[in-house]
Amino acid sequence: MAELTYSHSGGKLQTLIEIFSKEFAQLGISASPKIIEALSITVHKAMTGKSRLYHSLDHAFDLLDPDDPFQSIAALYHDLVHYHVDLGYSPEIEQGIFPYLTSRSEPVTLIEDVPAGDEVFLLTLSVFGFRPGQVLDPDCGLNEFISALFMNLQLQPYLDTAALLRITVCVEATIPFREQGYFYTLADRVSAVNMSLGVGLRADEIFDTIKAAVTFANRDVKDFADPELSVLINNTWLLLPEQNLALRKGIYTTGEYCQALLKVEEFLGSLRVETIFHQFEDTPALDVYLQMLRFARANLSAALNYLQIKLISAVVLNAL
Repeated sequence: MAELTYSHSGGKLQTLIEIFSKEFAQLGISASPKIIEALSITVHKAMTGKSRLYHSLDHAFDLLDPDDPFQSIAALYHDLVHYHVDLGYSPEIEQGIFPYLTSRSEPVTLIEDVPAGDEVFLLTLSVFGFRPGQVLDPDCGLNEFISALFMNLQLQPYLDTAALLRITVCVEATIPFREQGYFYTLADRVSAVNMSLGVGLRADEIFDTIKAAVTFANRDVKDFADPELSVLINNTWLLLPEQNLALRKGIYTTGEYCQALLKVEEFLGSLRVETIFHQFEDTPALDVYLQMLRFARANLSAALNYLQIKLISAVVLNAL
């Protein structure tokens, strides 16, 4: 992947403006500086909350592909919503998505009927394989779906349906830990959406869209296969307070710390390597894919041992 050349000279908001400008130009979209700034501010507000320690703008920037505007736009939006981390939605996001939800609180449930002529809602539903009236599971697509829906609502005035479809597929692909072969199911679903909505993508374009989605999804969880174990450990530690409200208070008990560690230890202990990384046809190449699995298997084992040692230490302290 080509090296990023964004200046970062004006902070993260300026970086977002540069990215939107570049990706829109690649797609041949003419948008005023005012529009670009408004889009950038929305993303910046949603992803710079105090609770965003891992799923932050830095993570989004890390997923950019300067050669693929669809992946890059997906990178900016795929983590826009983290319902339990943010304890809801930012006001702007809530205003945009509320017409599609039955209430402002849990359980997050979609409306029963698709509004007539609402292609954006139908496209997002269809790519995710969701249905009207469905209760959204935080562990199985709630965040990704709401992020994609808001993204499509915001970008619809500027991008055509084909571009929205390709970006939405990348966002859907970041729902983690699916079974092997899932992306063939996704390819069938995208083909059906393409036909039912008359999007007009050719068969080879759908094929390339799924390949890009696999690449994007694997990059989203690349820490598991990093040759440096410390990368996985450090980012796991950033996720601890994100996923445990008690640890965000600044002062917490050793018992609360033990509970947080135990949740992560149980999760890593139940995780199967085959659900972390995926392959679709020849993407990634077989040797690269097998190496990713080898690194992930070794890292998971070592990270689990590390967490168990930390957990034992914390339990002893709590007992004392």
